[in-house]
Amino acid sequence: RKYAYNKELIGGGGGYISNKEYLKDIDILWFGDDGEEGVDSAEELLEDLQPHRNLKGFEVWNYPGTKIPRWAMKNSLTTSLPDLVRICICGCNRLQSLPWLGELQYLKSLWVWSLDNLEYMEDRRISG
Repeated sequence: RKYAYNKELIGGGGGYISNKEYLKDIDILWFGDDGEEGVDSAEELLEDLQPHRNLKGFEVWNYPGTKIPRWAMKNSLTTSLPDLVRICICGCNRLQSLPWLGELQYLKSLWVWSLDNLEYMEDRRISG
């Protein structure tokens, strides 16, 4: 089955789960390839699913988008998800960049696999 992202259904506008302070883990999986329309929809969905800052585990599998959501990139995950212990980003073949992960003080497990188009990881330590 395919489920389309429906902004009205989940209350669109971002931060759908940002008030779920007791949610500890999120696993997001994509199935199939819907072309460019699927890329736009996936990027919009991930943007709107900004989790609460208490999150401990975050997994994304087969994400068809090319970019990480703004809530993960703008101040790296140290601001938006400072308590992360586990990150898995796998099979996201179109993804072009990752946020800086070097200051996540509780991170114990990082699994990055099959990111064929990854060009760079942001590094806040480098100025200019």
